[in-house]
Order: sequence, then structure tokens, then C-alpha cells
Amino acid sequence: MKRVLFTGANGFIGSPCLNYLTDLNYEIHGVSTSSNSELIPNVTWHKCDLLNSFDVAALCKKVKATHLLHLAWDVKPGYKTSVDNLDWVKASMGLLRAFYENGGRRAAFAGTCFEYDLHNGVLRENLTPMGPHTVYGAAKHTLHELVRDFAKKTDLSYAWSRVFYLYGPNELPERLVASVIKSILSGQIAACSEGRQVLDFLHVFDVASALVTILDSDIQGGVNVGSGVPTSVRELVLTIAEILGNKKAVNLGAFPSPQHEPPVIIANIEKLSQLGWQPKFSLDKGLLDTCNWWRETLQQKAD
Repeated sequence: MKRVLFTGANGFIGSPCLNYLTDLNYEIHGVSTSSNSELIPNVTWHKCDLLNSFDVAALCKKVKATHLLHLAWDVKPGYKTSVDNLDWVKASMGLLRAFYENGGRRAAFAGTCFEYDLHNGVLRENLTPMGPHTVYGAAKHTLHELVRDFAKKTDLSYAWSRVFYLYGPNELPERLVASVIKSILSGQIAACSEGRQVLDFLHVFDVASALVTILDSDIQGGVNVGSGVPTSVRELVLTIAEILGNKKAVNLGAFPSPQHEPPVIIANIEKLSQLGWQPKFSLDKGLLDTCNWWRETLQQKAD
């Protein structure tokens, strides 16, 4: 039986992964800082501080997982420049080692497109140079190199998923898609830049299915997780406004675009597609799903 130790299992990306893991007959052991035993009946929850090496060692010895899906990371506001990222590099390697020493054989990690030199436009594994511009990107890149070297010296199988721009239900309110939807639904003006940047957006359910597909495969090394479809921020925001029936609620150009931001950041997803994976959400369908979730959520809070 495939037994997965799953960190970040109750998070924005993690929660949608649970159904996909269940469909593939994994015995799921979710890791959380609090008790979640009543949330998902088919998940065995473990309370663990992943920054505590003693807790991690005890957890891995107890579970003896065959697979590791490691999504947990500190993503509080300001995380991209926070030195707390360095703590997660150390903790993640401790987790990997404890997992392997207790019989683990296949590990999949969540990386980020921000590991790349983003000025290359369309980004491709093994061809596009790395060149992170944030502490977060540098920490993820460093962790990938450490995991890769660990795998070379052992018989560990591993994959490193570089996630691009995601959105969907349960997203943090301050992120782009969520903030625009929430502003419009609340009767406020959604202030944005001109939105000329062309980015790669993917619904969180598709991100989750990609991560589980990668975990369940034998693919090695870096794998881009994106849509491969170029979408301008302007198009994204106007599509949201159209779905919500209020284009006048968007103020494009309210503030300047971030300086030195690359004009195009798109994933080449040939490697992921070779696994038979395809996104199920078009941009229109994905944004409609997200708008409906926010509408229901805000209504429930108002009642």
C-alpha cells in the first residue's frame, strides 16, 4: 500500500490534493500544527511542528511512509523577503532525511517559478537559468539543490514541482484574484496597475492534480506546474469584472506596475504533459468557480 506523509495538507493547495490522493488509493497521513481529525474522514492527522527536528523524527518513525508530499512553508504576508525561509530549508532537509531513514522511497516537493531568472519569458526546466530575486525564491532553489544532491547519493526518487501563478477558492484575500473579487463583491473599486504583464495562471484544483500526478509518477527533477497559456493581468481582471457584472468597479492604472518586473512569465509544460496531465479549468471556468466561492463565503459571513 502506498502511504504518503503529506505536509501542508490543510492548506490552500494541500486541501484539494486530498481527493486526488484518495482516488489513487494512498493511505494519507496529513501533518498539521493543530488537530484536524474531524475534517476529512479518510485522512489520519498528525500534529507536528515541522521546525522541531525531534517532532519530525518521531513522526517519520511512527508513520513509516513510502511517499512524501511536502507543501508546508511559511507564506504569511511578506514571506518572499523574510529570512524565515531559511529555517524552512533546514527543516525540509531534516524532514527528508528522517523520511528516507524510515523507509521512504519517493518524495515530491513544491517549488516556485521564482527560482528562475524570470527575464527569460517562457521558462523551461533544464534550459532556463536559475536566478531568484527574492529570499523565498533563493531558499526554494537552495532546497532543490540539496534534495537533488541527497537523491544522487541515495536510492531516493524525487521530483521538484515549480508552481507558477495560482488562484482559486480559499486563496489569501490579499492576493491578486481574491482581492479583485472581494473588492467588487464588497462594492469597492478594485485598484490595479495597468496590467500589461503577461503571466501563467492556473486554478488551484489543477495545481493539486498536477502535484499528485507528479508524486505518483517516476519523473525526476524539476517539473513546471502551470497552464502554459499566456494571460495578461489586464485580461484577468476584466474577466473577473465581467463575470461579476461590474466592469466599472475596476480601476486599471490606479498605481504603476512594479519596477523591473519581467513583462512575460510563462511555463513550458511539455514535461508535465508527458505524464498525461491536462488542466480541467479554462481561465473563464476557473474564475467563475472562484467568484462563486467568494460570493457564497461573503454571504455566509454576512448572515
